[in-house]
Amino acid sequence: MKSLKYILEHSNTRITPKENELKFYEITDKTELKDIIKKSVPQKPKNPHKDRGHGFWLFDEAIRKDENYADIGAGLWNIHYIKCEFKSETCGLISYSLTYWNDQKNKPIKGNIMHIFDIQTLSTYKGLLEFYFNKLEEIAKSNKCKAISLRFYDKGLIDIYSKYGFESDNNEERLMIKRI
Repeated sequence: MKSLKYILEHSNTRITPKENELKFYEITDKTELKDIIKKSVPQKPKNPHKDRGHGFWLFDEAIRKDENYADIGAGLWNIHYIKCEFKSETCGLISYSLTYWNDQKNKPIKGNIMHIFDIQTLSTYKGLLEFYFNKLEEIAKSNKCKAISLRFYDKGLIDIYSKYGFESDNNEERLMIKRI
């Protein structure tokens, strides 16, 4: 199962939108997802780039490594995507699944748990994690999920996710769960 990678923005000209200024939309197909990723990059360079902080490089990298990552609502992970917009500009992407899979047993875990794969905010924005988690919790509740899970890639993120109600799971390494 992939680890959540929240991208900390490092631009000097960051914008912090208010809640009522953000709009969330479901991404419904692979072409739309790839277009959003491609359009997230300034003219040069033409591709998202991790080291330069250009565009939705995290999602671009994930799709390049495994094309199944772009199988919206299908495949092993049954992955879904949401884009976050501020003034009609896409500023964030989120990937999640309403089915949490146990990698070792290759089957869904019982208990109706939403799993967050990745969250990325473009570097010109900041402070959106609270809004993202609120939206994900709203989706989880509407789908009668009992919890939301995520995997962290860096122990330094435990404190950040704890602020939003996530607790470490003693049974699985790097897993955090928020009961709802």
